[in-house]
Amino acid sequence: MITRTEKMTLSTNAQTWVEQALATMSLEEKVGQMLIVDFAAIFTNREHENWQRITRLIREQHIGGFILAGGSLYSIAMLTNELQGLSKWPLLVNADMETGATFFQPWQRARGRAPDLPAFLPGGGTAFPPLMAIGATRSDEFAYEIGRLTALEARAIGIHWTNAPVLDINNNPRNPIINTRSFGEDPELVARLGAGFVAGTQASGVLATMKHFPGHGDTDSDTHIELPVLNLETNRLHAVELLPFKAAIKAGAKAAMTAHIAFPRFDASGRPATLSYKVVSQLLRQELAFDGIVATDAFTMQGIADHFDPAEAAIIAAQAGVDALLIPVDTPRTHRRLVQAVRSGELPLQAVEAAARRLLTMKAGLGLHELRTVDINRIADLVNTPAAQQFAQNVASAAITLLEDDGAILPLPNDRPLKIVAGIISNSAAGNEGEHLAEQLAARTHDVASYLLSAGMSEALLAQALVQCREADVVMFELHLTVGAWKGALRLPPQALQFLQVAREAHKPLIAISFGDPYMFEYLPPMSVSLCAYGGGRLMERAAALALLGDTAIQGKLPVTIPGRFAFGHGLQRA
Repeated sequence: MITRTEKMTLSTNAQTWVEQALATMSLEEKVGQMLIVDFAAIFTNREHENWQRITRLIREQHIGGFILAGGSLYSIAMLTNELQGLSKWPLLVNADMETGATFFQPWQRARGRAPDLPAFLPGGGTAFPPLMAIGATRSDEFAYEIGRLTALEARAIGIHWTNAPVLDINNNPRNPIINTRSFGEDPELVARLGAGFVAGTQASGVLATMKHFPGHGDTDSDTHIELPVLNLETNRLHAVELLPFKAAIKAGAKAAMTAHIAFPRFDASGRPATLSYKVVSQLLRQELAFDGIVATDAFTMQGIADHFDPAEAAIIAAQAGVDALLIPVDTPRTHRRLVQAVRSGELPLQAVEAAARRLLTMKAGLGLHELRTVDINRIADLVNTPAAQQFAQNVASAAITLLEDDGAILPLPNDRPLKIVAGIISNSAAGNEGEHLAEQLAARTHDVASYLLSAGMSEALLAQALVQCREADVVMFELHLTVGAWKGALRLPPQALQFLQVAREAHKPLIAISFGDPYMFEYLPPMSVSLCAYGGGRLMERAAALALLGDTAIQGKLPVTIPGRFAFGHGLQRA
């Protein structure tokens, strides 16, 4: 298996293009290369502000690229093709692809449609399990292949740069934003799997981003909401947080993303890492010898926006040694202030030129100086192939972790139907949590009734759920609780606790499944069976169903510690 991406070596032609481009650029164009703006790749009329905005930013601010805020596979490919043609210089197209180049447009067959139509179409790329699920498999081969396949599909639709993998070590169970986005709590495990993911991603021609430097795993607050402060000694950073980043650099990572977190014992100024010369230039550039692109996290996040003027923060970030400024709050104003700062001597021209040169070098290394567009006709041949889908399902099944089993339920019988009542707790807006799991069980003749347990459910519906719970053969308690930007801490609603209490008082066999945050088991009593899937959606719900029915082996091991309940590495094995 490839464990390192070779250092980007440009051909003579590419090197000449980079230097000629830099020599002919105006100051405004050089500054513009540093700006990576938000863009929703959704169809709109050409007179719509969404299209007018992005074309104006290309024309007037000379942006270096954009980060996708949404879009379907075909709309991304077609619109980025057109925007590449409008831009004087190649655009870097960036996207958050921690779990694949999905960009779903799900479709479900409605009543009255032709019965030979598929029942469901995801309308996107291959979905992979969260990184913590990969951690549960302990497989660097899985990490590498997920990176490779994601990048292969990304390049097919015109994406060159992913904000993945997350290399934060999730050693704080109260972390409200990293959680299952991390490979786990063990530095060596995160380093090994992260290096594999980086190598696989870049083997298919996409820039991998190691984030959030120098570490976001030991926080108990979300940088989207506030500015966390980590009082970690330098020795601790090197021994723990920095290990995965060092491994990723050794594997050839071509981009890094900074954290909006203050490390006052490392930089007494109290500035977040994004704006810290000591973190970016001294630690990352000089000490760790990283020579790729350094990008900020989004400037719209409260960790920056609540404490600094956004345009002034962009200047400070550039002074610190950052190359790419992601999602400026006001791109024209930020561009204008950066140009003014160079002309006044506040920001050295050499810093801007060094950033522009790195970005141009990456573009040339990706071949964008010769070909910027993608072949629309090839997308359906390359994206979400049956082989990729099967691989994703294999990874999902290998990740399922059995935390406890009293030996009385698993596997669920195939020879007699059970009445199963599922209580579902979710903080997702999708509204279809648990449906695919229920479909899989119903296909084996089991009768499944599901209830969404929430603070908003009516008293009559809750009463019905409790009656069904008392009459069930088996009760399932499904936790579809995932961390996310601006979500805050995860909690169980009173209705869920009441449902659980009734099931226990009725002495019903209880199966608890976490389709998200594994730490929720800390707040649950012992169950007949507890399964950890680390993520939700059809992929992980099918994996859980296969495990419950005994169709697949259960072999996952916890990549984190669940305080007071289960140790790192715990996982009961079932053939």
